[in-house]
Amino acid sequence: MDGGIIHDGEHYRVVHRRVSDDPLTVVFFESLLQDQSRTAPPTAQEFFVRRGINFVGIKPERNDWYQQDEILAALDAVRRATPGARRVGYGGSMGGYGAINFAADLELALVVAVCPQFSIDRAKVPFEHRWADEAATLDLRHDRLDRGPPLPGGFILYDPLTADRHHAAAIQAHHPLVTVQTWFMGHEQLRVMTDTGIAAPVLIGLLRGEIDLSGVTRLLRQARRRHNLPWLGCAKARLRRGELRAALRALDRAEASPLPDPFDAAVTRGDILRGLGRAREAQGLIERFLDHPQFAGVARWQLDYWRNQPKPSPWWRRLLERTA
Repeated sequence: MDGGIIHDGEHYRVVHRRVSDDPLTVVFFESLLQDQSRTAPPTAQEFFVRRGINFVGIKPERNDWYQQDEILAALDAVRRATPGARRVGYGGSMGGYGAINFAADLELALVVAVCPQFSIDRAKVPFEHRWADEAATLDLRHDRLDRGPPLPGGFILYDPLTADRHHAAAIQAHHPLVTVQTWFMGHEQLRVMTDTGIAAPVLIGLLRGEIDLSGVTRLLRQARRRHNLPWLGCAKARLRRGELRAALRALDRAEASPLPDPFDAAVTRGDILRGLGRAREAQGLIERFLDHPQFAGVARWQLDYWRNQPKPSPWWRRLLERTA
C-alpha cells in the first residue's frame, strides 16, 4: 500500500492510501463526531481500502465545517498527491457539505453527499436549528457552496421528512445533483445502510456509476424493512401529522431493539405523550437523563423548552385524537 500522511497541520490531517492502479480515488471529508480528532483514522478509510479503492481522508481537529484557513493547504496536498486521478468526493452531514463546498478546489468528477448541509450560517439557513453552538463560534470564511461553479454531477441522499430537505433544495439551486430520498431514515442513513449491508453496493455503486436509481431505491426499501431506525422516523412523521396513536405504535416498534440515540427517542415519546395530555409522564422520561454525562445538558434544555411551550388546549387535543 502506497501513501501515508500528506498533510499534518494544527487543524487538519490528510491521509492518502493508494491501493490500486485504478485512477478512481475517493476524497472523504470526515463527518461530525462527538469525539473529533485529526489523529484518529478517517472513519471511512477501512470501508474503501479493503475494497481496493484508492482513498484520501481529511480529518479535522474539531467540528469546524472545514472553515480554518489551513484547509487550503490540505486541499493543495490532495491535488499534489493524486495527479491524474479521477477524484470523487464523499461525505456525510458535515462531510457531505465539505465535499460539495470544496469540489471545485479538488476538481472532483462527482460527489456523493449523504444528508449534507447547504450551510450552517443562520443568515443563509434560517430554518436550521441544529449545531447552534458551532454556527455561533465559527468564522465561516470558506463557506462558499453557493458561489462556486456548478458540479459536473453527483448525488444527495436525504430524508425528505427532515430539515435536510431544505438543505438539499438549496444545494440543487446551485448544483444540478440528483436527489435520492431515504424516507424515514432521518440523519442516520449511513448507520442504516451499514447495519443492513447495503452501504457498499449503494455508495460504491454511485461513485463508480455502476448502479442506477431504481437499484438504489430497491435497496433502500429493503433496508427500511430490516432496521428499527426507520420506525423512529415514521413515529416522528406521524407525530407531525397529529396521528398520535399511530406515532406511539411506530415508536414502540422502533424501541423493540436498542436505538443509537435513546434521548432522541425519549423526546419523541415525550412529545407524543404531551399531545395526549400526559405531560407529567413525558417530563419523567427526560428527567431520567439529568444525571447522564452525555445528555444532561440537552435534557435540561428540553425540560425548559416544554415548560415555556404553551400546553395544547383541550379542543386541540381532541382534534389530534380524531386523526390518530
